[in-house]
Amino acid sequence: LHGSNWAAGEIAHMNLDLSRASENWKARGYLESIVGSDRILSQLSSTAASPAAAQPSARQFLEHARTQTGRPREFFDEIMQHLGIAVANLICAFDPGLVILQGGIFRAGDDRVREVIASAVPWDTRVVVSDIANDAVLLGAVAAARAQAYERIARLLDESNTATVASEPAFARA
Repeated sequence: LHGSNWAAGEIAHMNLDLSRASENWKARGYLESIVGSDRILSQLSSTAASPAAAQPSARQFLEHARTQTGRPREFFDEIMQHLGIAVANLICAFDPGLVILQGGIFRAGDDRVREVIASAVPWDTRVVVSDIANDAVLLGAVAAARAQAYERIARLLDESNTATVASEPAFARA
C-alpha cells in the first residue's frame, strides 16, 4: 500500500490524544512530536534518568529510564504507551499476521509495547523487532524497486506475447 500521497503507514501523524486533536500537527505530526528521538532526548534536562556521561541516544536514555522510579519511569511508560497504541491501531485496521518494528526506541521497550498491544488488540498478532537496524529504509527501497521492476517486466512480456500471438496467421496458432 502506498496511498494517494505515498504516505501510507506514516504513523507520525497519528493523533492519540483527542484533547489535542484541534492543534495543528501538520509540520511534524502528533505522534512524532511525542516519541521522536529528539523529543525524548529533550527530556534529559527535565529528568534524572540520564547517566552523567556523554549525551546518550534516545534508546540508551529509555533503557536507563525503564530501570528508574518516579518521573523517568513514568516518561518511559508514556512513550511506550503511545507507541503500543499506535501499533495496536494499525493492527486493528490491517489485521496483519506479523508486525515488524524497527528502531532503537522499540528495542528499549519492546516488551512494554507488546503488553500495550496485547491489552488493546483482541487477537494474537506476532510482533518482533527487526535486526536490520539502520539499513531498513535502504533495503525497503531496494525491495520496492525490485518488485516494481519485476511487475513491469512481466507486463511487458505479457504485452509482447499478446502482440506476437495476434500477428501470427490463424493456421500457425492451431
